[in-house]
Amino acid sequence: MNEVDQKQQYEDFEEMFQTAGWKELMKLSNEMHKNIMDSAVNAAPSNDQWQFLRGQVTQLETLIQFEPYIVNTMVQMDAEANSDEYEVSDLEA
Repeated sequence: MNEVDQKQQYEDFEEMFQTAGWKELMKLSNEMHKNIMDSAVNAAPSNDQWQFLRGQVTQLETLIQFEPYIVNTMVQMDAEANSDEYEVSDLEA
């Protein structure tokens, strides 16, 4: 994927993060994560069930951290682009 396509993809993600559906998904995901973490000891009488709950927690954490990851990546890309612009303009001066 080239840089232009990647930037467009991140902008599409950023637009998605503003939708009511995304916000509701994040609310529900955070609630599920909290519920699993609060009840994991009681809800997992066997090692297999414990491992299953750990997998659910991992999946929820990945989903919950997706937006901050994309936002941080966009900030870093913008900072690098601005840094490159300064370096080029410094050479031209």
